[in-house]
Amino acid sequence: MKKEDKREQWPLVSIVLPVYNRPSVVRTIDSILKQTYKHFELIVVDNASTDDTVSCIKRLQDARIHLYINEKNRGQTYSINRGLELASGKYIARIDSDDIAFPDRIEKQVDFLEKNPEYVLCGSWVRFISDNDEPGFVVKMCTTDKGLRLMQTVACGMYHPTAMYRKNVIDKYKIRYNTDLSMAEDYDMWAQLLKYGRGLNLPEPLIYYRRGSNNDSRIYQETMAAESQMVRERICMNLKIDAFDKSRLIHEIKLEEKKNKSLYETIKIYLFYDKYIRTYISTESPDYSILLQHMLLKVYGSCISNNDRIYARIARNIYTQLKKWKK
Repeated sequence: MKKEDKREQWPLVSIVLPVYNRPSVVRTIDSILKQTYKHFELIVVDNASTDDTVSCIKRLQDARIHLYINEKNRGQTYSINRGLELASGKYIARIDSDDIAFPDRIEKQVDFLEKNPEYVLCGSWVRFISDNDEPGFVVKMCTTDKGLRLMQTVACGMYHPTAMYRKNVIDKYKIRYNTDLSMAEDYDMWAQLLKYGRGLNLPEPLIYYRRGSNNDSRIYQETMAAESQMVRERICMNLKIDAFDKSRLIHEIKLEEKKNKSLYETIKIYLFYDKYIRTYISTESPDYSILLQHMLLKVYGSCISNNDRIYARIARNIYTQLKKWKK
């Protein structure tokens, strides 16, 4: 009886799920319906699908599912914002239509936010899965507020479908996703939220993140890269750090964007970011290795997109050898 009384006091969580032409979303919804945390509403916003996605969702019988259909395709960012307007929970949780939530995902995030009121934002690590549901490796993200903020100056610090944040904060400060962004809206959203409280990622995977051939991040890679770089530069320009460090950081970001970088320039970027990370976070911190790995991947990726894979490998190997030599 006491257990049931406690459950009645659980705060309502509004889970926002945008979808477009993806009947397989029923598997995502099933993973939500099987959550150990039961007190939620699932707000599904269909972005004017042209296939049988809507009919597949309607066949699911659960009073917690609330389906809303856009009259026309307005883009994913609009659909998420519509979900925020419709939400009535204490917390907003996000998930995308091709991902699968671990059964205790919502329970663990609510537990953390209830115990830590100074935190406005909470994510987690992810485990990649293929189109055939074959599990891949775990991607670790920063597990401290300081690490997350530092990560935001290098790349997006949290996987969107892992996020949970406080509804009263986004309402009080009129925070919504930037509709000018179609792929990096989450990156910008975390920057807005972190102005009003702390954030972190729980140090365990709570989402199976699909990286198959139909993943939007793969299909729209160029858009993702361009928008992310724009958000990143804005975040770095607003950093409250020493002016010289800020100008150096912006300079290196511009150099990173440069096409056909020389080998010297590429290694210089590697070494700058390595020093930059060590300046602001202890090498003993669990976030240090996470940040370093994401930094390496960021620069490595820029070499591949602007030069070629062999060149990128050479630059990274030289950087690695320099690191060993310095030790």
